[in-house]
Amino acid sequence: MISKLYFDKTNIIVKECRNKSVLDLGIVDHDVKYEQKKDWLHRKLKNVAKDILGLDLNEEAIKILKNKGYNVVSANAENFNLKNKFEVIVAGDLIEHLNNVGMFLNSVKKHMNKDSIFIATVPNCLSISNWLELIFFGRIKYINDEHTIWYDANTIKRVFENHGFIIKELSFMINNPQFIGETKFRRFLKNTRHFLSVIICSLRKQAAPTIFVKVVIK
Repeated sequence: MISKLYFDKTNIIVKECRNKSVLDLGIVDHDVKYEQKKDWLHRKLKNVAKDILGLDLNEEAIKILKNKGYNVVSANAENFNLKNKFEVIVAGDLIEHLNNVGMFLNSVKKHMNKDSIFIATVPNCLSISNWLELIFFGRIKYINDEHTIWYDANTIKRVFENHGFIIKELSFMINNPQFIGETKFRRFLKNTRHFLSVIICSLRKQAAPTIFVKVVIK
């Protein structure tokens, strides 16, 4: 099993999707306004994939994206059947939002063949950024209210293996800070946290903010 440290959260996924048929799950990224971000993953995948379909539960956002020319559908990621197979399936920071991960993984498997790969990224609950917030603020302040569960490398590995996947790579990623309508102080905090993360994660990749998993079916 491969284990690396990546310093860019999107480029490695883009590389895996080049000239492939891709299913991208949970594309809205919390709010449709994130489509404006230069690092919005779905746009990057659309630019390199042979063909791509995006899926998200947010019906209103899907309507907006359709009007902008994206090939997208509204469906529940925990229980979907598109009656198609894909070479690459991507779930970027989605699994931690789900109520039933087992149903989700079973739905993903329906859309894979023996040559398909499934790529997922999830926040690392043991990241140095979380520890720093706990030390300085006494709690982890910037938790997304929609998260239902947090994972570390061991638990995400167990979840995939328990549902019939073979792990080809379990690596770690350092996120580039994103700023949309934030104060100068928040930008300072994010940049400071990022700087410290780079230094520490270069020595201990397991402290990186994001876990990257690439799996195939048995």
